Amino acid sequence: MKIYARLPLSQKIILPFLIVFLVVLIVGVMIIGSWFTKSLETNIQEDMKMANPWVSREFGEQIELLMIENRKLSNLETLKTALDTGNYNSIFEQVTPLQEELELDWLKIVDAQNKIVVDLRSQPIKVSKINHKIDINNGINGLPVSDLVNIKDLSLGLIITTSLIKSENNVLGAIVFGRLVTPKLLEEFKKGMNIDLVAWNPEFKIIASTLPEVTQMNWNPPKINQSPKNITIKNQSYLAETIGLGGKNQNALLITILYSTTRLEEGKKLLWIELVQLLLAGVLVVTITGFLIARAITYSLKNFIHVTQKLAAQDLTVRVTINSSDELGKVGIAFNKMAEQLAEREYLLQNQLDQLSQALSELKRTQSQLIQSEKMSSLGQLVAGVAHEINNPVSFIYGNIEYVKQYTTDLLKLIRIYQEFYPDNPDEIITVLEDIDLDFIIKDLPNLVNSIQSGADRIHKIVLSLRNFSRLDESEIKTVDIHEGIENSLILLNHRLNSKIEVIKNYSNLPKIECYVASLNQVFMAILTNGIDAIEEADIENSRNPTIIINTEMNDSDHIRIRIRDNGHGIPAHIQERIFDPFFTTKPIGKGTGLSLAIAYQIIQKHQAEIQVHSSENKGTEFIIILPIKYTPTDIISPFKFSSP
Repeated sequence: MKIYARLPLSQKIILPFLIVFLVVLIVGVMIIGSWFTKSLETNIQEDMKMANPWVSREFGEQIELLMIENRKLSNLETLKTALDTGNYNSIFEQVTPLQEELELDWLKIVDAQNKIVVDLRSQPIKVSKINHKIDINNGINGLPVSDLVNIKDLSLGLIITTSLIKSENNVLGAIVFGRLVTPKLLEEFKKGMNIDLVAWNPEFKIIASTLPEVTQMNWNPPKINQSPKNITIKNQSYLAETIGLGGKNQNALLITILYSTTRLEEGKKLLWIELVQLLLAGVLVVTITGFLIARAITYSLKNFIHVTQKLAAQDLTVRVTINSSDELGKVGIAFNKMAEQLAEREYLLQNQLDQLSQALSELKRTQSQLIQSEKMSSLGQLVAGVAHEINNPVSFIYGNIEYVKQYTTDLLKLIRIYQEFYPDNPDEIITVLEDIDLDFIIKDLPNLVNSIQSGADRIHKIVLSLRNFSRLDESEIKTVDIHEGIENSLILLNHRLNSKIEVIKNYSNLPKIECYVASLNQVFMAILTNGIDAIEEADIENSRNPTIIINTEMNDSDHIRIRIRDNGHGIPAHIQERIFDPFFTTKPIGKGTGLSLAIAYQIIQKHQAEIQVHSSENKGTEFIIILPIKYTPTDIISPFKFSSP
């Protein structure tokens, strides 16, 4: 009683129900088990009674089928003609295929003088002596229609049927069919019955069996008409009964019918296992039922405990379920009011925390924008100053190079005319001409002037690209050709492209668009720079041609699409969604700030545009920018998208 008193309330309710149910269930299981066991034994006895006539009937049907085939052959006219005329070769040719077709182990034909015409045998009885005689002279009355013969030297049994071959006036001969008693034949006898068969001869030699483990052995089967008895074969228990199948000789073949009592024992065992399972299932059902009853009784107390634990775990949304208006119900109402007040205070604190977190995020974004803006402003001023300072002397060179070229051409022309009219020069002039190699100067000076002009053109284009890229004087919306910004970015990155990276440009005929020119140039510069970095990091020169492909096309009637693709190492899937985060970079410290793509994304947002990223590791990355042709100020932020091709 002390132990029972210390149990929880739910177990105190369950335990009495469980004990009473167990007693009732155990008694019921014992009664049911005994009844089923007796039923199984009765079923076995009924099966044994049915098996005896069943096997005898199957044996008779087998003989009848063999007899039908025998008579068909004996009535064959071609066979009668051949036997009457003595054409034994024709007989042999006719009957030989029938042995295999009818699955015969013995096929014998004799003529009217009892002379053997054909004697075909299967391998087991090829040279055996078969104790079976045919006396044609005795006629039909003396000729056995069917018989069962034991081949003693081989412990085999042979089912035999015989038919006379008759013409209209006399007997021409006889046909004998023989089929061995085999395990396959016994399987046909027992078809549909849950039994096994063993065929044996009066010398207790086993002829055939449906039990594969049974071989020639000494055994003591029950006698004919003896009541079924238990025997053991190969450590297996059977209930056995013997029947005799006779031919010309009484009981030439004995068949013992075996019913496995091992299966009976296994059935009993399985029955008790199922009953025990039923017992366990009943215990489980009673336990669950008792638990549900106890739970209904102790629900209110457990509800208070559960809600208290949830509140302690910072789950402020739970409340006590009130199902009554008694003292527990009043306590529950007060408890719920306390929980609501606690949740309100938690909500206020969380709201303040969210505001602080949002303010911090805005501060970081503003900081990154200010840093990049100041950097680009300083860089723009520096670029503009450098471009201006370089442009002045370059302008002098660029403006005067044509005059130098013209003057050089005139001087060289004068020298050629002078040489034509005054071919004989004084020694002093000849010496100077040899020292300065005048012929080489005349040949190389035009090339030198052209080279200077080409260099001046190059410097002029670079200065122009620097001024176009910075565009400090164009901070407002302008209508521009987008290809100019791309080309300016490529010119400024030419020192990194060189001849190692091939740039393929597929430009379509696009209309001019309204945009912030310097900002979009910054986007192109960021994407191209990242593409070059990816190609260099991938070190792909030996595997495939490093390539950047730029395509421009119409997206629809109101938007253009720019696609910039590289065949670098690609962006890993797990970091694709972070590449536009401020200060996120995979580059070593000091090489990347993590701001270029973040600022590029903000510029795309400012243009109400869309940027997509398609990337797969070791296959490259493609940035797709969709820009509106007409700029419309709005506060809507366009999303960027990721996918892996």
